[in-house]
Amino acid sequence: MTFLTLALVFTTQSSPALFLYPLVLGVAFGGQQVLLASGAGKIFPLVALAGILGICRLSAGLGMAAGPVMTGYVHDVTGKYTLAIVALGVVSLCHFISFLFAIRFKATAQLSHD
Repeated sequence: MTFLTLALVFTTQSSPALFLYPLVLGVAFGGQQVLLASGAGKIFPLVALAGILGICRLSAGLGMAAGPVMTGYVHDVTGKYTLAIVALGVVSLCHFISFLFAIRFKATAQLSHD
């Protein structure tokens, strides 16, 4: 859905179509989370997924909110996309590292609780 909306925006070059993209992105993201929870529920109890899924949703939401603003600002200042792409890579790496620490912390907390 998100790629189809982007294709629509680029092919029609309609500025009102830009307002559809965040809506479609939100619907697609919400749908992905429902499918993830549904599939995960068949493998293990959803209580075990709740903490990590909450962190992932928070990180993804912050990324969707701050990412375009950050990269747009960096592009406006530098006039190039190079630094904006590097900044997104750094933010993605930080997200990955924080996710690993969250998993490790949750596993350590469960072991000390048991």
